[in-house]
Amino acid sequence: MITFLNQVKSDFSHVLFVGPYNPNGGIGAVISKLAVSMSGIKTLSLETDGSRFKKLILFLYGVASFLRYLVIHYKVSIVHFHSASNASFYRKSTLCLLAMLFKKKIVFHIHGGGFKEFYRSNRFTKWYVQKILNNANHVICLSEEWKQFFDKEIGLKNTSVVPNPVDDYQSKRLPVLPDPLRLLFLGTVNEEKGIFDLLNYLSVSPIFSQYPIELHIGGIVEPGLNNRFSELINSHSRFIFHGWIGVHDKQKIFDCIDVFILPSYIEGLPVSILEAMSFSKPIIATRVGGVPSLVKEGVNGWLIDHRDFSRLEAILHHLLIDDHALLHFGANSKFIVQSYYTHKAVAKLSTVYNNL
Repeated sequence: MITFLNQVKSDFSHVLFVGPYNPNGGIGAVISKLAVSMSGIKTLSLETDGSRFKKLILFLYGVASFLRYLVIHYKVSIVHFHSASNASFYRKSTLCLLAMLFKKKIVFHIHGGGFKEFYRSNRFTKWYVQKILNNANHVICLSEEWKQFFDKEIGLKNTSVVPNPVDDYQSKRLPVLPDPLRLLFLGTVNEEKGIFDLLNYLSVSPIFSQYPIELHIGGIVEPGLNNRFSELINSHSRFIFHGWIGVHDKQKIFDCIDVFILPSYIEGLPVSILEAMSFSKPIIATRVGGVPSLVKEGVNGWLIDHRDFSRLEAILHHLLIDDHALLHFGANSKFIVQSYYTHKAVAKLSTVYNNL
């Protein structure tokens, strides 16, 4: 399905966003949040769900719609592509080549946490990525860690950092022990998010069985993993699965929990961590992607290595005996996240567009 969204004002009427427009998660949530705050922005949403044949038909329809859009909306001078890796990059880069034929300025915005693995996968991919990104007018990275990768390994000289945006949320929960220490995981339930490793660790961890700790999980289970996930969830009464948590339910879930945990193998700049920080929550996360730019060890949380939970028992014990740590680390999260508020991201994008 191709969706065109136009704001009433014309501040950003010369800019076209191209990418998934789904406010429920991932890149689409970022695009949605930015578009609401950018008057006049135009958005072309590319939907690619379904079978291979359906994906091909939708993509061809998307190409036709994109061409029509470039011809009709002649005021569009900048096309801003929001891309992950693999098939997402190839789809956006194809449209990028078309936009170049129309003499449009190109902004390529890389969101995918797996982009390093994608780039390093084979010689052709390396060559193709270099050609596309070096010929773009500007490349946007999610963090300084990602910028170093694009500058040093790919050899780009046209990059800048625009982190994912987050709203200013207010948490209503004050942690008071001896309530259960409630951990929260939000994300797709799959191997790459590390949730299976976490469940396996906690199910045999002495501290989890001996002390009042709960693990709350929100998200969609990846197809084919339902039986395995259900077996793990049912193995302990303090594993609590909420299913998908929509935008309007996030206030409720964050008001009920104390610590956010994300044991991912790969990440770009997780919106879920940004949201947890905005709700004044301490963070336990793996040292991957742009996460170290958000989580400062001993300041607003703890960084662990993926698949290695050896430090987790000490961290949880610390939180159980010192509820002031929850308040202190949570307040630091709230302070750090202020530089990621949506209006800051919009201001940075405005600078990028003006420079073009």
